[in-house]
Amino acid sequence: QTILSNLRANALWQSGYTDASLEIFGGIEKYYLPDDIQRELDIKISAIREGGFAEDGVREFFATRDRALQAIAVEEAIQGAPDYSPAYYLLGRQLYNAGDYTKAVQYLETAYYIGLPSSGLAAENLRLLGTALFAEGDYDGAAAAFGELASLRPRDESYAVDFLQRINRSEQNILK
Repeated sequence: QTILSNLRANALWQSGYTDASLEIFGGIEKYYLPDDIQRELDIKISAIREGGFAEDGVREFFATRDRALQAIAVEEAIQGAPDYSPAYYLLGRQLYNAGDYTKAVQYLETAYYIGLPSSGLAAENLRLLGTALFAEGDYDGAAAAFGELASLRPRDESYAVDFLQRINRSEQNILK
């Protein structure tokens, strides 16, 4: 039921039926969803509500699986709607997944400072940001991101604590 509704809402949205898709997306959101699907819905709903370049860019992002086209779509959204934080998150996530942590940090930090539209997106952004900062050797920045993640979402606390312990061990190895 939920999967079919999501597919229907996506098809409507891609076809330009924004109001109908928003209504379906909003109905789906009431059910328990896996984190990745919930984040995707949060982004789509916020993009539709934002409208303009933000909505156009996010719609194009989700219309293709081609990473280059997705990057272009969110970059255009950023250019047209510079205060729309999910576009920074999406590009930061792509760069993170490609292993370009330095560039990922720039976009993920921007998304953080602007503020994301849901606690789930904010938590995932902090997780990616903290991990990217750790990979870059910025242990203080990583510790701050994971500390905030633990306070934002208690269910992510064990993940954050694990990384904080890794940071401690890494710092101790550097001091040796």
